[in-house]
Amino acid sequence: SVVIGFILASAFSAIVVYAQELVPGNVGMIAGVFFGLMFGFGGIG
Repeated sequence: SVVIGFILASAFSAIVVYAQELVPGNVGMIAGVFFGLMFGFGGIG
């Protein structure tokens, strides 16, 4: 699970930018959702 955490953390900024391009009107919501998912997965692992 440590390896998966490193992979998600290294690609996190690219994933957030890509998701914000998909939904340009809700930039804050997309960032919040992805930060929540990242911390949630970190807590589980």
